Amino acid sequence: MGTRMLAAAGYAADGLYNLMVTLGEQEKSSPLEWLSTHPETEERVQNIAEQIEQNGYNRYTYEGVDTHLQIRQRVEQIMAEAEAEEN
Repeated sequence: MGTRMLAAAGYAADGLYNLMVTLGEQEKSSPLEWLSTHPETEERVQNIAEQIEQNGYNRYTYEGVDTHLQIRQRVEQIMAEAEAEEN
């Protein structure tokens, strides 16, 4: 469900996958008790990878880049206007 939601919202489908991989690595050195009622992390990672592949989700979306560029352009515009007013 989380992977579907990420992909539908335009975020990188690998986001949840990468989180689970990281949790799996941490779990090896220090078991995470709160995950004891969940499926094994390796199983969850495999399930997410399969969902991404089967549904053709975009693994490499760069979330927030467009918004960041718009803000950056607006800041540059404001600074140019302020500089023009000073001169």
